[in-house]
Amino acid sequence: SLALWTKNKKDIKEEDYNNFYTNSGLNYDKPWKIIHNQNEGTINFTNLIFIPSEKPFDLLHADKKVNIKLYVKKVFITDDCENLIPKYMRFLTGVIDSEDISLNISREMLQNDPVINKIRNNIVKKVISQLEKELKNNKEDYSKFWENFGPVFKEGIHEDFTNKDSVLKLSMFQSSEVEGWVTLDEYLKRMPKEQKDIYYISGDSKSSLMKSPQM
Repeated sequence: SLALWTKNKKDIKEEDYNNFYTNSGLNYDKPWKIIHNQNEGTINFTNLIFIPSEKPFDLLHADKKVNIKLYVKKVFITDDCENLIPKYMRFLTGVIDSEDISLNISREMLQNDPVINKIRNNIVKKVISQLEKELKNNKEDYSKFWENFGPVFKEGIHEDFTNKDSVLKLSMFQSSEVEGWVTLDEYLKRMPKEQKDIYYISGDSKSSLMKSPQM
C-alpha cells in the first residue's frame, strides 16, 4: 500500500484507505470523506485527499501546515509546499502525485510553478463540490463537518476571490429564530418579503449573544 493512490479505486478496500490515512499523518480518527482521482488532460496528476472526521488539535494554530505530501511519479518531493492547498483548507490531509513537475524542482520554483497552481485550483473545486453534495444530501452530517472546520473554512470568503461565493453558500450560521445551523439560502427562504437587510452579530456563543442589548 506504499503508493496506494496509484491503484485503481475499484481495487482499494475501505480498510486500505483508512490504514493509509492513519499512517500518512498520525491521524487518530477515520476519514470523513475520501477524494481519490486520477486526472488526465492538460495536466496529469493523482490526488488522494482526505477530509478528517475529527478536528486536529492544532487546527487553529496560525502556523499549522497543510498535511499534503507532493510526489512526482511516486517519488516524494516535499510536505511543505505552501501553494498546493489554500490556507483555509488546511484541514485536508493526503497525497498529490504529479507527472508534470520536474523531479529536481527547487523550493523557490515550486512557489511559482504554474502546474502547482492548476493542481491547486482543481483540488479546491473538487473539495467544494464534495461539500456541496454533502450539504445537499445530509445536512446533519455536514453540520458536524462545519462544527469542526467551519472556523477555518470560512476564511476562504476573504481569501479566495475566485471561490468566495461558493464558500459563503457552504457556510453555516446560528440564527435567533431557530435551533441548529442554517445556511444563507435557508435564511433567505424564510425572510419576510418586507425585510431588506440581514442583521448579524458575532461573538463566542449564541447564548451570550442572545442576552446582548442589541438583540
